[in-house]
Amino acid sequence: MTRAVEAGKIASFGISNASLSDVKAVRSQAGGSLAACFGYVQNEYNLLATPDAEALIPYCAEHGLRYTAFSPLAGGFLSGKYRFGEAPPSGSRLAQAPDACAGYSNEKSFSAIERLKRSAEARQETMPEAALRFVLDTPGVDGLIIAPRRVEHFASLGLEPQ
Repeated sequence: MTRAVEAGKIASFGISNASLSDVKAVRSQAGGSLAACFGYVQNEYNLLATPDAEALIPYCAEHGLRYTAFSPLAGGFLSGKYRFGEAPPSGSRLAQAPDACAGYSNEKSFSAIERLKRSAEARQETMPEAALRFVLDTPGVDGLIIAPRRVEHFASLGLEPQ
């Protein structure tokens, strides 16, 4: 990788699904020009997955690493379309890939989703808007990656596809 950096083939790089110890290991093992190119950490972060807020996100901010959150809507759970104890809507992400988000399908998550719903209503926001605001309002989060399954999902985010 160092040779690729020196040849101008790598301007910057990052890691994903990384723990704080992973980030520290990359920083300590990358030397010279390679270390200067390490600039990004991309992890799952949302209202239901917040462990990075305690140490990793502040560490990234302190060390000049850009933290990008993926799955800010928790696979659609934070959109309000799923109900505790009910089958997911036909064609939804949870219906098509139940194992992908099964960790969110519990009473604790649905309690947090209900609090998000009340907060969104009080602010006159949609649940997806409130969920994205939660992520973007977290100090140290530099950006987020959304991946709606359908174009019409952009409308619930307050976005219009171009």
